[in-house]
Amino acid sequence: MQRDYQVHAMNGAQRFPYRSALGQSPEHPNAEALARFAPAAWMQYFKFCFVRNPYDRAWSDYRWRSQKYPNTGLSFRQFLSAIRQRDYSNKIIPKQFDNWPMYTLNNQIAVDFVGRFEQFEQDLQSVFARLGLPLTSIPHEKQTDAARPSSLIYGTQESQLIEQIFAREIEYFDFAPPAPKNLPMSDSAGQLRNEVTR
Repeated sequence: MQRDYQVHAMNGAQRFPYRSALGQSPEHPNAEALARFAPAAWMQYFKFCFVRNPYDRAWSDYRWRSQKYPNTGLSFRQFLSAIRQRDYSNKIIPKQFDNWPMYTLNNQIAVDFVGRFEQFEQDLQSVFARLGLPLTSIPHEKQTDAARPSSLIYGTQESQLIEQIFAREIEYFDFAPPAPKNLPMSDSAGQLRNEVTR
């Protein structure tokens, strides 16, 4: 039997009533707060999430925030260093950066299914099949033409910072850094190097 479904997203005004229980960003609560807020639903509902390779996600987040706050003047290395040090003096630095607490309890996976961003369509099909729901198309919002970051972006210091910040996800999911590439020092490559290390 085919079932209907709806997808809802919180707007700014809808967040306020939930902040005292679920934190500053109630649309992205950690698992502990959500289980405490709605214990019956937490126990009964099918829970799933998607994870993304932190090497890709951190670079993507930095690029997005740099466009949103274009005059912050932080290089990618400085961005990661500030996250590692929990230095929020620059508005570009996210206060919630580690997704691990969002789907774990006592450092253990607490959801029923963890999909991977890198195989999003395949894993989402698995989720919908398990729920008995149809999935005919998957819209792609906020898409960019940016390729996966290369070793041109990730030097030793950047890689070490990622390994420190996202240690638990990297260990559990065996995420790997971008493969080395022998890229020529073109204008675009030089611009990227400056963006990473300036």
